[in-house]
Amino acid sequence: MLREPLARDFILDSGCEIFPIVMASVWLAEHQTPYLVRLRPAAVQTLKASLEAALREQVDVDVENDEGFAIGGWLRSAVEPQLLAKHLARCMTPVGMPAGVRYLRLADRRVFELIWSISNLAQRQEWLGPISQWWTLDRLNLLVPHTVEQSVAWQLNYLRIDSKRWRRMRNCELVQQLLRGWRRFQRELPPDYLQRAANAIEAAQSLELDQAADIVLLAAYIVQIHPRLCEHPRVVQLVKSARQESPNLAQRLSELPDDSWDEIGRELTNMPALHQSFDPLTYASVE
Repeated sequence: MLREPLARDFILDSGCEIFPIVMASVWLAEHQTPYLVRLRPAAVQTLKASLEAALREQVDVDVENDEGFAIGGWLRSAVEPQLLAKHLARCMTPVGMPAGVRYLRLADRRVFELIWSISNLAQRQEWLGPISQWWTLDRLNLLVPHTVEQSVAWQLNYLRIDSKRWRRMRNCELVQQLLRGWRRFQRELPPDYLQRAANAIEAAQSLELDQAADIVLLAAYIVQIHPRLCEHPRVVQLVKSARQESPNLAQRLSELPDDSWDEIGRELTNMPALHQSFDPLTYASVE
């Protein structure tokens, strides 16, 4: 973590306990290591302070970009916190991580939100394990409960993630960049912001863009104009020419006046889809 959201003395003085989430295969300094706080039922002020800190984290997109989110959420579990910490450590270091990935930042609620949205029921059961309920704060400042009914007895195991989910999870930072930019021109995001942002990033990648800035830029046009923007021949040609020649994509896109973009949006609204759309993300607390 880049900063401590709550002073440790404040946590301990309230009678709460701190349990580090130690990942054996990952070296982290003590101040970087995520941890659980075991809340006492009477520690209302500590719970309140954590919620207030989470709200402050997402007021300003520049602060979020620089400092990230330190409050991961609020969990309920019947197992001892040491065992819960081991489960979370194994969730954060799943089997088969791609090269270059140190660990999965499950303690970051932006990461957890995306993982949950692309996971099916069985995968969600694995993620939660002994956790009966996990609340996170979304970008609409709403508390979102995540819970599933376990079909079999829980066991402490390392998780395995397939390549398709890894590919979508590797888009997490691009999705967050897009959402931060979206917040700059539209203060209130729509309820399906995560689905729309993730699908826009994948649509931009379908035109073989490989630079993060270009992908996020085109995705921003997608969320503003039409979800199938990358199907329009004029847009396809603009992107193709920007890849093969100068000037860059930003200049190519800016050369089109607003009325041309409006016309493209209308044409796409009246034009049937050329191919099956991307798999929709299921952003819901319970399947």
